[in-house]
Amino acid sequence: MGIIEASGRNPDWNQVRMHMEKSIHLATQTGAMAELVQSLSCFSRLMVKKGDGAGAHAYSDRAGRLAGKIRCKAPIDLPDNPPFLNHN
Repeated sequence: MGIIEASGRNPDWNQVRMHMEKSIHLATQTGAMAELVQSLSCFSRLMVKKGDGAGAHAYSDRAGRLAGKIRCKAPIDLPDNPPFLNHN
């Protein structure tokens, strides 16, 4: 919703902030780290659009620090025809 609000000609930045903070809060509460990083990055870009360089930097910095903490495992080698993809 924050992105939609910000895409208008004269966005209500209070509404944008409210929606983005809600998204960040929900991702934090549910432990959805990838979504939290995405929300923080998005909010950073919206702050650039608003002209708030300090706010953009703060959200971007937080997103970067959290992204560095996400541990990604190497892809799993699957058999050529795994049973869960069998459509018979």
